[in-house]
Amino acid sequence: MAVTQLLTASRSQQPRCSTDHASALHRSPAAQPRPPAPDQSPRPAQPCTVALCGELDMGDLAWIREQVEPVVDIAERVVLDLSAVTFLDCAVLGLLVALSQRAEGVGNSLQVCGLQPHLMALVELFALPAVLDFRVSRAWAEEGGA
Repeated sequence: MAVTQLLTASRSQQPRCSTDHASALHRSPAAQPRPPAPDQSPRPAQPCTVALCGELDMGDLAWIREQVEPVVDIAERVVLDLSAVTFLDCAVLGLLVALSQRAEGVGNSLQVCGLQPHLMALVELFALPAVLDFRVSRAWAEEGGA
């Protein structure tokens, strides 16, 4: 089962975090990937999904970084679900690039999924699909779809 961490932020309320587990930042030993049996191909590492919600702008950068960086540092695969994000600015897009580079720097991966069409248009305007790993849906990203 994938660990899901829900992060919400908006201009009208204080950011808050809730998880469906006691700690989304630590994986139990049972969740650690095991080497495949000789006759099986390796499976992608189980992702840790982080869902951001609301309107995200430069005022939320420090909070997003504080919440997401620890996950990016320890999870082999992070799926960043933005399906509930209604607005984001260029500063947040820059942070997504920085988080992706941070993940790659420690040998992990970051996939972004669920962008609403008007936000995907902004992403495409800045040619970010060439820099970030965008997936159509959360399910596709969690399954490791190419």
